[in-house]
Amino acid sequence: MEFGIQLPTTLPSSKPTRYLTNLIKECDQMGFRYISYVDHFGVGRPLLDPLTLSCVVAEASDRMRIVPAISIIVMRGIVPLAKHFATMDYLTEGRFIAGIGPGSQDQEYRMVGLDPQGRWPRFEEAARALRSLLVPGAQAFTGKYYSTEGVSIEPRGAQQPHIPIWIGSWGSEAGLRRVARLADGWLASALDSTPERFGEAKARLEPMLRRAGKDPAAFPNAVCTMALYLSDNPTEFEGMGRPPERAVREGEPPRQRVMVGSFAECEEKLHRWDANGAQALFLRPVKDDLQQAHAFMNRIASRLRRTPAATTASE
Repeated sequence: MEFGIQLPTTLPSSKPTRYLTNLIKECDQMGFRYISYVDHFGVGRPLLDPLTLSCVVAEASDRMRIVPAISIIVMRGIVPLAKHFATMDYLTEGRFIAGIGPGSQDQEYRMVGLDPQGRWPRFEEAARALRSLLVPGAQAFTGKYYSTEGVSIEPRGAQQPHIPIWIGSWGSEAGLRRVARLADGWLASALDSTPERFGEAKARLEPMLRRAGKDPAAFPNAVCTMALYLSDNPTEFEGMGRPPERAVREGEPPRQRVMVGSFAECEEKLHRWDANGAQALFLRPVKDDLQQAHAFMNRIASRLRRTPAATTASE
């Protein structure tokens, strides 16, 4: 299993560029393999623009892959976002993943003059149109909402054969079918999934991938965006990591979906995510970014990587 760190869009530092680049350099050295970031316009709260922040840390990341989780493509615009993706891949020498999704906040659609009720048909077309722009030799797309006839994005990035496109889905049947048809990878959501529900959704996705002519064993996935805060003092994380009201499930412990809790509790959760087929977790420290990243890699992730034989020998 691999791990990603989420780029913070609200910063406590008075020197945000230095703070961000130091965070990413440290996480790179710790062994994090991804930088992820959420895409919102800041409804009701101050947020920095994540696309701009991703450019700031591109050089600092060195080995890490950069993946928006997710970019709200319908609201950002297909051509501007395709140009951003291609430029990021070019600047990082092929380390970018185009993570896209429809977005879930109705108010953000209204902010850009779109009807939120049309998000699904628009997103379906947007995903197909994006592929026509990023994949060399792909046919132009023409639909009800979008057309890429006569549009060319050059350069298309550094990766061969093309920048991979990962699509976000919480695990609904329609969402998983969309992932199987249109994506090169699946971005699941920790906001609405336990390890076991993720495993069930992954099992439902696999036959869909086969029908789409794709090998489930070679199809990547990641779980985002997972709150992180580790402490053996329960008073420090009281109230952290609770799911949004609309996603609360009866009888489910409030922190079941996130990496918030004691070290022993979170180690057990990590093993469950691993056992259910999660290939990567994108973690969002609730606070104390660097300290929490260190604690997770040194005291939780390191134990997952130990083989049973090594564990027996050392204990």
